[in-house]
Amino acid sequence: MKNKGSIVWGVLLIALGVLLVLSQLGMLDITGRMIPALGFLALALAFHLAFFLSGRRSAGLLVPGGILLVYGGLFLFCALQGYQWMQKLWPLYILGPALGLFEMYAFSGGRTGSMIPVFILTAIGGAFLLGSVTDLSGYVVIGAALMILGLVLFFGAFRRSVDEKSVPPAEPVAQPMPGADQAGQTVTVEEIAVDAPHSAQDDTIGE
Repeated sequence: MKNKGSIVWGVLLIALGVLLVLSQLGMLDITGRMIPALGFLALALAFHLAFFLSGRRSAGLLVPGGILLVYGGLFLFCALQGYQWMQKLWPLYILGPALGLFEMYAFSGGRTGSMIPVFILTAIGGAFLLGSVTDLSGYVVIGAALMILGLVLFFGAFRRSVDEKSVPPAEPVAQPMPGADQAGQTVTVEEIAVDAPHSAQDDTIGE
């Protein structure tokens, strides 16, 4: 599809125009504190649209799209409920990259990226968010994050070792026999190794 960039920016401008019209008509109360949040959400929408319009080939666009989606949602919530919530919701800054990396991995079918940084960021951000919301001790939060990270690394290494053991051994490669006729006779590597000593003995007897 041609002019994909124009389509993305056209959708964004239409969305911003609708918001402004609704605000002027009194149907939507948009304050100055909401503008940064709406800008982040608009950019997140642009990155996601660009990814789908590219035929799902540019999965890297979902990383900034996911990050801006989380940050925009956080800023919008704080603009509506008060920025004192930022003292408890600040771990979402860690979870934003986790969402972006997860989207890139999931929508690329596992061909791009890895789940390891997703697990690490989710474990750290989730532990700090739990501690911030429930007022747990910092040592409890750090301990929980370390345990989750250790479990992720352990099970990841265990799964890789199982996959390596399940790989079948390679079959012997068939090679053409020296002096074979035109019928296309072949012989395996093992047969050549077995016949080599007999050939050497025959040469010695012949001398």
